[in-house]
Amino acid sequence: ARIGGSLTQAGAPSQQYEAMINAPLARDRLSLRAVAYETIQGGYIDATDLRLSNVDKTTRTGARAALKGEIGSDWVINASMGFQSIQSNDAQYVTPGAGRLHRANQILESSQNNFAQGAVSAVRGEPWGQFKSTTAFVQHRYSSQADASNALPLFGAGAPSVGSYVEPIDLEMLTEDAVFTSPNTGPLQWLLGAYGSATWEKANSVVRAGGLGAAQILYSERRADFRNAAALYGEASFAVTDRMTVTAGFRAAASDAQTTSDVKA
Repeated sequence: ARIGGSLTQAGAPSQQYEAMINAPLARDRLSLRAVAYETIQGGYIDATDLRLSNVDKTTRTGARAALKGEIGSDWVINASMGFQSIQSNDAQYVTPGAGRLHRANQILESSQNNFAQGAVSAVRGEPWGQFKSTTAFVQHRYSSQADASNALPLFGAGAPSVGSYVEPIDLEMLTEDAVFTSPNTGPLQWLLGAYGSATWEKANSVVRAGGLGAAQILYSERRADFRNAAALYGEASFAVTDRMTVTAGFRAAASDAQTTSDVKA
């Protein structure tokens, strides 16, 4: 375990916490490694118009774990997972002319970034070679908001007002890769594999006038993207002599992408 801290001149203090463990769960058969952490970075920028101090605080929290085990005498399984969340209360830039480490925005430009992933691989060795399959899943959700007050006239807004631009994005991806490889003995070495992936991404962008809680929407876009890909590949090498090897390979791939978008302005 580890604990840390720091002080920032004209800013808020920061802290760090971390713990890790390596543990055999079953002797020579199953083991675990796990890590958890949190880092809090104190802010150091003041929002003058909002009368707030140290607004750019950022918190990062996460954990990851890996598990390795043997099933019988043939299979080796590796499983892993991890997630991380980054929360920023405000962006880290200053406004020229507002003073040292000061900003003059009408709203806080916060952001949220969440990431999670999991993967499982299975390996089996045979006299004819080795088979390995790897399956992975990723989920990434992130959103941000920005001060769009100066851009409101572009959307037809009349009187000066507080404006905001919010963009949440949700992405998910699933992949699979399976490959056969030959033994490392003999003049002929080969491999044959197949790969596939599917990705979904959704975004919802909104421009509002009057602040985050206002009902007046000046612009909105709902967008959805779907992408998939597949491939079949292989390679073979033959040692003709001790000094010359002939190698041949191939890869056949296909992909598809679909997009839908609904814009209201």
